[in-house]
Amino acid sequence: MTWSLIPFLFALQVVFLAHYIIRARRHDLATKAEAFGLAFGVFVLIAWFGTSWALGQSGYYLREGFLKTFPGLWLSMVPVVLAVTTWVVVPTLRSGLPKMLDAIPRESWAWLQVLRIAAIGTLLKTFSGEFPIYFELFVGVPDLIFGVSAVFVALSCRRGTMSARRFRVWNLIGAGIIVLPAGIIIQMGLPGAMQVFTEEPTTIEVLRFPMVLAPSVVVPLFVLFNLLAAWRASPGLEKKDN
Repeated sequence: MTWSLIPFLFALQVVFLAHYIIRARRHDLATKAEAFGLAFGVFVLIAWFGTSWALGQSGYYLREGFLKTFPGLWLSMVPVVLAVTTWVVVPTLRSGLPKMLDAIPRESWAWLQVLRIAAIGTLLKTFSGEFPIYFELFVGVPDLIFGVSAVFVALSCRRGTMSARRFRVWNLIGAGIIVLPAGIIIQMGLPGAMQVFTEEPTTIEVLRFPMVLAPSVVVPLFVLFNLLAAWRASPGLEKKDN
């Protein structure tokens, strides 16, 4: 297997969630049942990561039949759909989620997003001719810049100079730079009716293992964290940071 930071990033995302589930329980913000519900939600995400790992390692994501399904348009939605479905069907997760969010300071949300600086890896691959430049320009570079901005946002949160509104807008930007262009750009580089970019390398590289773990799991979770943080900072919902 080609060495990659992506599994490490996912591990840190899981540790982040586990830490604040434990913190919510320890501070009596969540009941034991709610903590188990939240843990079950994390388990579902881990199970999907393992499934995507197995599919990627087997080469399934590169098969002609799979490519005909326009995966660029929907693959990144799988962990989001799984998370929302679990939220709907598990009552203790539904009631425990706001309580866990109450245990997460804004600064912690920002430091988590600093991990997106790992997008520098695709930038280096682009410079070496291993990754499509159009994907890097429209998705990779904005993602990297957002990761760098997270350092300054985290420090601003620590100083108490980051307003709820600015924090909310920043998170929505972080979600938007992925949600708006990524799927379409990926699909425009894949074989099929939507293909525009045919010069090698194409976005088929995004579906190679272990890179495919980014669009299928890790990147959508960063977007989901953006949306949860923005929701927590919404008027009437924001709470004083711990």
